[in-house]
Amino acid sequence: MHLRSFCLMFLPLAFLASGCLQVHTVVKVNTDGSGTIEETVTYGKSIAILKEVFDEKEDEWSEVRDRSRSYGEGVTFVSSSRIRSRDSRGHRAIFAFTDINTVRLNQNPDRVVSTGSKKTRSEGPKMKDEYVTFRFSKGQPSRLTILMPQEKRAEVSVKKERKSRSRDDEGLDLARWLVGDLELSTTVEVEGRVMESNASFRKGSVITLFAINLDDLLDSEGFLQEASEYEEISLSDAKRLMKKYPGIKVELNREVSVSFRK
Repeated sequence: MHLRSFCLMFLPLAFLASGCLQVHTVVKVNTDGSGTIEETVTYGKSIAILKEVFDEKEDEWSEVRDRSRSYGEGVTFVSSSRIRSRDSRGHRAIFAFTDINTVRLNQNPDRVVSTGSKKTRSEGPKMKDEYVTFRFSKGQPSRLTILMPQEKRAEVSVKKERKSRSRDDEGLDLARWLVGDLELSTTVEVEGRVMESNASFRKGSVITLFAINLDDLLDSEGFLQEASEYEEISLSDAKRLMKKYPGIKVELNREVSVSFRK
């Protein structure tokens, strides 16, 4: 195996262990179905060094501009700006769409944090792509339906066979070392006033589809311990865990509907 490809196999761990990877995506939807997608990505200096070593002088901004195609048909690049501070690097990019029905959001964070050439990335391990899609109808009020990625869910939770306490502790220690300050979020913000919605996590006109702050979760040892006990987890138990531990929010409804108007 090529040395670069071998190193790339461990980049997912490097991202986490570096202690500063944040990926935030905000979809803003107007009452006519048009809108914007704002992505903000920041990462620690160690990841920046890896990118410089492995990116083979590729045009980073060209890649950001080209990503408009991954957001769906008709999505166009608007602007991007560099984020640079003492401890982090990254970018903020804005894309526009005229019809939310054509937009799709890949929940795989690897889509916006690339390291290595296109060739070496294709040779390395891939995370599973999971897409959020949309249905929209204009009116008074307008109605947006958010279709969450489909996956098989357990009707009843299945717990793992109990291991020794020492092995459990070792696993929790490893998780703490790996994840650091990882933050991921995907939110949808609709224009105007929300008339009705079944969203699990909504504040005003902002709906959170997914948000995780592993730094907060790691402060709650009970979460890792309790979550690691399940081989499969039911919808009711997943909701119970999210209510108990505020460091994670995941929309569990398969379809999230929201009616809104100016």
